[in-house]
Amino acid sequence: MSDKMTEEPQERAIVFDYEASFTDSEKKLFEKIVEFQGDNDITIQELDAQFKLIIKANEILLRYGKCTLKNITLSIIGDPDSEIDEWFFNLHFYNFISDLLHCLRRVHTWNEKDKELFLKDLKNNDMKNKYFRCPRATDNSAENWEGS
Repeated sequence: MSDKMTEEPQERAIVFDYEASFTDSEKKLFEKIVEFQGDNDITIQELDAQFKLIIKANEILLRYGKCTLKNITLSIIGDPDSEIDEWFFNLHFYNFISDLLHCLRRVHTWNEKDKELFLKDLKNNDMKNKYFRCPRATDNSAENWEGS
């Protein structure tokens, strides 16, 4: 059977059950956002309220995605029933998120020339698909990602 599975894995969407995945209040929030979508006579105040609802909905979806990623990953590489595995997993998971956010914030300050030079360097050194262990960031730039 493994001989037949020689193709590269493809990216796939994770499908979830809307009814079972979200609370009633979360569903009401999503439904409120959908109500605004066809309204052409929206006031600035309504637009501001809509924006706040969208931000809250994004927070809910990010939290859902984070929990899904954590649960799937821990189930694959550790024992999800082990408090010790879960503690170490969470320690490294949240440090990873913190380090990544720190890095991306710095990258987003680069000008176009710096970005082009970086990409050129990756290509010239055949590094586009090669990865290595990086030193960790030393700040607490992602404090909102602590714990669950």
